[in-house]
Order: sequence, then C-alpha cells, then structure tokens
Amino acid sequence: MKYHVIVLSHDGKELDCVLTSLAYQTNPPDSLVVTCDGLVPEIERQCAEHHAKTGQAVVYVGRASKAVGRRAQSRNNGVRALSSAPTSGDWLVFVDGDVVIQPSHLAVLRSRVFSDIVLSYVWRLDPTRSELLRERIRQGRRTFKPSTKERLGLALYAMKLQLQCCALWLDRKCSTRFSRPWWPSLGSGNFAVRYDLFEKVNGFDEGFEGWGGEDTDLGVRLYSLRPRVARSVTSAAGFHLWHPPSPHRNSALCPATFEVGKRYSEFGLNRPADQTKEDLEIRSWPAVQQVPQALVGKALCCG
Repeated sequence: MKYHVIVLSHDGKELDCVLTSLAYQTNPPDSLVVTCDGLVPEIERQCAEHHAKTGQAVVYVGRASKAVGRRAQSRNNGVRALSSAPTSGDWLVFVDGDVVIQPSHLAVLRSRVFSDIVLSYVWRLDPTRSELLRERIRQGRRTFKPSTKERLGLALYAMKLQLQCCALWLDRKCSTRFSRPWWPSLGSGNFAVRYDLFEKVNGFDEGFEGWGGEDTDLGVRLYSLRPRVARSVTSAAGFHLWHPPSPHRNSALCPATFEVGKRYSEFGLNRPADQTKEDLEIRSWPAVQQVPQALVGKALCCG
C-alpha cells in the first residue's frame, strides 16, 4: 500500500513552504507529483531545488495554458504522471500548493487503513499568522501550533462533518432523507482517497472550468459508491497561507446544481478534455526516474 501525494500549484509563490512541510513528514510519501494549470518555469525550478536540498523524488507535470483553466484536469494530470503505476490498494493524497501540513499528516492518514476516503479541512490563516508560519518554515521549525481560535474553528468543523456523516448513516440504515448527496463535505485542498475508488468515477470531472465546484461534484460521485469515510479534521488539518483571492472561481455553482445520480464523468482520468500530447510537459528528479508509459498514454490522449 503506497501513498502518492499530488500537489496542485498555480504560480509557485507558496510552493516552497508546502514542499518543505512534505519533507518534514514522519512518514514520507511514496511518491510526490507537483502539477500546475500552465507551464510555469518557477514551479519547475522549485521542484528541482527541492530534490537537490532534500533528496526527495519529485515529478513535475505542466499543462499548456489555454483560453480556460481547468484545475480539475490538472489534478487528474498529477495522477496520470505518477512515477509508479498505482494499484487498487494505493492512496491518492491531494494537497493544494498553498496549504501547509503538519509533520504527522501522512502518519495520520496511514492509520486510517480501513477507510476509503479520509476527509480533513483547510484552515485559512490571516496575513499575520501566514507570515508567522512562513518564518517558522524558513527557520527550519517543523511544527506549527494552532491558536485558540484556530483550534476552536477546527473542532466546530469536525462536529459539522460528524453530523453530516451521521445523517448519511441514518439514510442508509433507515431509508430516511436527512442527508444531502454532497454530504459529508469534500474539499480538494486536503483529502485522501483510494486509487481504485477514484478510478471508478473517472477522477475529477474535466468539464469544470476555472476552480470551484469540481470537488463537490467528485464527492457526490464518490458517495454514490457507498465508501467508508473517515474524518481527521483536527489531526490532519492543513493551513492555507494567505494570498489575494484567485480569479475565475465558479461562484455561480451551488450544490443543488450538481447532477445527482451521476457516477462516471464523461471527461476525466481516462478521457481528458481538450488535451493533446503537445500540451503536457513532464519532468522528474532524479532524472533516471521514468514515468510509466501506460499512465502517460492516458494523459496524452485527446478527448
């Protein structure tokens, strides 16, 4: 059983902090992929520097910029570019490129082996706390102690997820309708899922443009398979480094607009949307590391 970490970065501004937090893991990942919605030399440079400093193997996959961005497709590209082909028992760990995790993060996920999905949370730090966390990382200090406000916020969100999971359990056992199809809430900035389950629903739906909504849609389709869901909100929380809001959010989407009952996305992991061989750039450090041709074939086909 392997744990593959996929980091989605947009411009690389916070990527160094995120990669450093991955190097600090008490249980290191079996593979690490950094993917971006564009061909960004700064991200490629940081991947090379991270390998040089830590010795941790890194795969970089970039997608040529197009008229519209597709964060969902970029995350799928990260899975396609894994250095070793995942098996049914392997886990995919998704982390956004501006979310710092604690050293015990992967150890906590490894302890949830009897589940199919592990949900956590991303706490958004204010500018002052964000700079404090950046400074601690620059100083080589591995842990970050949440403030009282942050611990309270994480505890309240953990209670919310627990209530959503209880409603889902009641629906299954008693044929009630307490829950909603998108419960419990899945956030793509910090969660883990078994590879075989992810593949069954064809990954993220690449019909989504920009960002926002693709994670809720994935949750709806994953939950249709009745998976075993674990929660690790406080023990595996991520901390979002403050930055100005990104444009192109799908703000018009709301959970009620998602297609209930849809399980397999038309364009996804096994059928990319509007993507050709020339659109991708895949590099790895160390250079001897080879990307499996079977996965590359999936990534390079055009939907």
